[in-house]
Amino acid sequence: MDATKAVEKPPNFRAIFCSPTVVVKIGAEGKMYRISKALTMHYSGYFRGAFGSNGFQEGVSGEVTLQHIQPYVLEGFITWLYYHDPETTTSSTWFNKYKRELRDLKPSMSIGCAFVDLYIFADRFIIPKLTAALTTAAVMYYSIGSKNKHHPNPSYETIVYAFAELPQDHTLLRVLADAAYRNWRPSHYKKPSRDDRGWFEQLPAKFLLRQLAGLSLRTSKRGRLRVHDYLEDATPKSGFRRFFSDSSSGSSSEVSSSTDTSSEDDSS
Repeated sequence: MDATKAVEKPPNFRAIFCSPTVVVKIGAEGKMYRISKALTMHYSGYFRGAFGSNGFQEGVSGEVTLQHIQPYVLEGFITWLYYHDPETTTSSTWFNKYKRELRDLKPSMSIGCAFVDLYIFADRFIIPKLTAALTTAAVMYYSIGSKNKHHPNPSYETIVYAFAELPQDHTLLRVLADAAYRNWRPSHYKKPSRDDRGWFEQLPAKFLLRQLAGLSLRTSKRGRLRVHDYLEDATPKSGFRRFFSDSSSGSSSEVSSSTDTSSEDDSS
């Protein structure tokens, strides 16, 4: 059996609280975290491989050192590992909860960039359910709003950082680019701050090309971002269902499958 392949069902409470813990040390100082072995191995292909075989030192010692991982990233993963559920990971509530926890951990860190760091961690350590949860949280965050409140836009800093750190075909880059052109308004750029102007000058060419393509497809009506445009499993189920009650199937374009203009009224 492949050690990196997940078992079908997540561990129950007895397995979580009665099974051994593993030690994850991070940073140059080796800050130590004890985490449920059953949970860690169930959700992460990397940790399954490391701790699931006596052929590796980590499997024998029950310890692994990740020197280049920051505390706020691992603590974001641990928070999700113990508390995630469909009703929170598929709503903007989860995103806002993570923002509050991050401010407590490191107030100077940009929320958007820290979110990207956690996404990179999930991708690197083969945690597909966390990747999907973060994708969903980002889509829902950039889709909130009403007739009296515009949808939020990704910050220039977040866009520059994400495009520099992730492969160019990555799902999160599509979410950021699509949110930027769908939620774009002239008022966003009337009085940019000094920091915004600095980041604007660093926007990558691939992002700008996507903006031009997306803006050229926009009409007086625009569709909100939809989770099933970005996840492999496009079938709404359980916690996702309530977000798709007003969705209609769209066709793919040369830009992406999420650039269809099935819509909501654009009220200003």
